[in-house]
Amino acid sequence: RRNVFHAEWGRLFELFNCSPCLFEENVLAENYHGSGSADTGAKVLLIDGIFRRNLAARNHDYVIASACYKYKELPDFVLRGSRLYHNTFAFNGGWAWNLGARPGSPGSGSNNRWLNNIFYRCSAAGGSIAFHIGSELAEDNLWSANLLSGETRGLPVFLTWDPQKKAELPLDLAAAERATPGRFRGNLDADPLFTDAERDDYTLRPDSPCRGRGEFLTRVVEGAGTELRVDDARWFYDGFDIPGEEGDLLMIGPRRETARVLRVDRERNALRLDRAVACAPGDSVSLPYSGRAPDLGALDFAPVQPPREQPMRFPPQVRLRPPADPAAPLLATDFEDENLE
Repeated sequence: RRNVFHAEWGRLFELFNCSPCLFEENVLAENYHGSGSADTGAKVLLIDGIFRRNLAARNHDYVIASACYKYKELPDFVLRGSRLYHNTFAFNGGWAWNLGARPGSPGSGSNNRWLNNIFYRCSAAGGSIAFHIGSELAEDNLWSANLLSGETRGLPVFLTWDPQKKAELPLDLAAAERATPGRFRGNLDADPLFTDAERDDYTLRPDSPCRGRGEFLTRVVEGAGTELRVDDARWFYDGFDIPGEEGDLLMIGPRRETARVLRVDRERNALRLDRAVACAPGDSVSLPYSGRAPDLGALDFAPVQPPREQPMRFPPQVRLRPPADPAAPLLATDFEDENLE
């Protein structure tokens, strides 16, 4: 929470089958191809994970790797049952996310939801693809109410596998939603209108199409006392029994009543709250928001009430490095063991 991952010679971090996991309000910047697997992708392999309000910008190649796989005698590394929402990925050199199931095991990459995110001008080094999606990823993964756009509108933002042609198929947003409406729905192809991306200010301008464009995280099924049954409880954090941690503060229904989560029951889709709230079936349940509906992306346009701490911004020292002197060496080494990487 609220870290800066700034790995100038390699991938930013690795999460292997963390369960449960909360990864929030972090800055991800300036990855490079490193040694070892020579790969920039930060591993996000989660079971019942929450990945939210993170800002990924100015990376030099693709950012997140969630291609499930088997390694030696270890259990399968998977991305399953996770909720990935209110993140901003912008001006990265490669895909925002590389996804795939382990061959022969589509369930290894299943039941994941990408909601209310911004994916803008990804693959800047050679295209506009935001998501590279492997051939066997389960059909129950869902992209809804995200902004996915390239430098201009109508560019391909998904690279998927076509089993008939046995080739990768680039799809723009409209084509993806026509082809598989059960997987892609209600997304937006537009310029998010950041306040000043050149200075790493990824807040939204007043005229941004991302303001109030988000979906509520879930809806009430029934409520009785301090227990709320919802369509999907996996969006929410209850503190994971960590001393001193508080669960999420929720905003519920048209009257925007607030209550804090004490316990999440993922199997029953039930939330135990710190107080009873008046609600009806179909009422919205979300984190606090300020407009008519939640904004897209990691940074709210206007402060919410009650206030929450905003995600970290780019610190001044985390900037794009200046262009290299063409006469300067790119790499210097003495080939000693400790310096080979």
